[in-house]
Amino acid sequence: MQVVLLGAAFDPAHLGHLQMTKAVLAQQLADQVWLVPTNQHPFGKTLSSAQHRLAMLKLLIADPVVKDQVKIITYELDQDQPSYSLATLQALAQQYPQHQFSWLIGADNL
Repeated sequence: MQVVLLGAAFDPAHLGHLQMTKAVLAQQLADQVWLVPTNQHPFGKTLSSAQHRLAMLKLLIADPVVKDQVKIITYELDQDQPSYSLATLQALAQQYPQHQFSWLIGADNL
């Protein structure tokens, strides 16, 4: 399966995240989009609690257009230190060797 990862603080989760996800799925660039919220921002940005950010993400992906093709991955939330994209990708590739992964980034990262 082709999986696109969208990593972010999701603080807040917003319609831009949803629009990006919908575009990837509508253009059939992936079979699924996995949202990867970070636990600790690598640049020290203060974040809302993981519980609140997960609740926002759950509301966001309840959209009927995407709900069956989007999931939330808590790998980075489960880490006690900042997790960088490479480490996350390596961990997910090891855990899900049957999938092919790529990243989706927003304009703030571009």
